Amino acid sequence: INDGSCEYLSCVEVVAGCTNPLACNYDATATTSDGTCEFASCNGLGCTDVEACNYDATAAINDGSCVMAAEGFNCEGECTVDSDGDGICDMNETGGCTDPGANNYDATATDNNGTCAYDLDGCMDLNACNFNFMATADDGSCDFDCYGCMNENACNFDAEATIHDYTACAYMFAHDIVGATEVALEEIHDYSYAFTAGSTYEWTVEGGVIVGGQGTHEVSVVWLLEGGVLAIQETNAADCVGDVVTLDVTGTASGADEASGSFEVCPNPANDVVVLTTTGFEGAELQVLDAAGRVVIAERLEANRNVIDVAALANGTYTLVLNQRAGREVKRLVIAH
Repeated sequence: INDGSCEYLSCVEVVAGCTNPLACNYDATATTSDGTCEFASCNGLGCTDVEACNYDATAAINDGSCVMAAEGFNCEGECTVDSDGDGICDMNETGGCTDPGANNYDATATDNNGTCAYDLDGCMDLNACNFNFMATADDGSCDFDCYGCMNENACNFDAEATIHDYTACAYMFAHDIVGATEVALEEIHDYSYAFTAGSTYEWTVEGGVIVGGQGTHEVSVVWLLEGGVLAIQETNAADCVGDVVTLDVTGTASGADEASGSFEVCPNPANDVVVLTTTGFEGAELQVLDAAGRVVIAERLEANRNVIDVAALANGTYTLVLNQRAGREVKRLVIAH
């Protein structure tokens, strides 16, 4: 029966040392490990990462000692990414306005990001043609000349306008002349044209004379020839000139009583004065009309002989209309200075 007293050391020599065959200091004679085993001296331990600052080209085994440079720097602590070359790494740049003269200068900024703002005079009216979005103070220079009527059908179409103002557009519409086309000669006939506020009207006549209303939308005409034409051209408040509108008129001998008297004009052609000699006219009124039918002289005549001053009249042919209660007589007068 084994009593447990077996021992083996007393008969074996004890040698302390490194008993690990993989260790650099392995001792084949050692019978007992004394904890001195080491593995570095024969295996080249160290940093094997070529990117590391402490890379060891002789090391065969990475021992975890590698030291890497901080991001954006090299192992000497120098910046490796500096796009603007100001000595400050891109990752450390602070964007802002770096101009001390700007309203929003930022002393902490290292990189000018284009946000600098300055005082600038200019037009600040959004509706102006020259609105300046960068202006900080309105200098009264706002211009609105780019507005205008861009409708080509309008009579005041503005080819230079770049912004359409529909309220500025003006239109001219032609209308018919209202009045008799079959008339009695040497009698007054009234004619009218559509009225437009602010418009002026220029009437002309062939074969008769305008005895009233020139410049308005209504005129009175005395027709002298069997064939005549009445024409009108309107100019509105926007200075748009309309088309010439005409009315053909046919005249027949008047049924009105002939004047009970007569008158003579001397000299004719005249220069400064004319002498009108009347016979049988009582309380007669004289009108001198120019070629456009405008009354340029109007006088109430005395019986028999009257002197009329025509020195102020321009050269041309005029119409003398002598009216009295019983009838009228018409003559031509030529002025030649």
